[in-house]
Amino acid sequence: MYAPSGAEKKAERERFYTNDLPHLLPTTKSDMFPAGGFNCILETNDSTGQKRFSRALASILNELDLHDVWNATSTNKGYNHYASKTASRLDRICHETSTNTKKRRGNHSDCIY
Repeated sequence: MYAPSGAEKKAERERFYTNDLPHLLPTTKSDMFPAGGFNCILETNDSTGQKRFSRALASILNELDLHDVWNATSTNKGYNHYASKTASRLDRICHETSTNTKKRRGNHSDCIY
């Protein structure tokens, strides 16, 4: 998925997470790995610059028990967007907590692109 980007599109991005994303996600419980350009941060240490936090995305991920697969360390924050004086973690691959302990071969037919 790719959410609207830029500080000027914050309201549009929140509408995407509140109105559009719930309709794109499966309605039944299944292994799910949403990925893409979320274009916002979920924690203050996800950015060295402007904090474009999304409460709507945080709420959806919490409700679905989804977490970022990246395990940031103090030396490597996993930033994937760089500007002249800032760095942020805007792209993510998420997984369900329950799949954290399982290794399975999955069917990719229900992926969202």
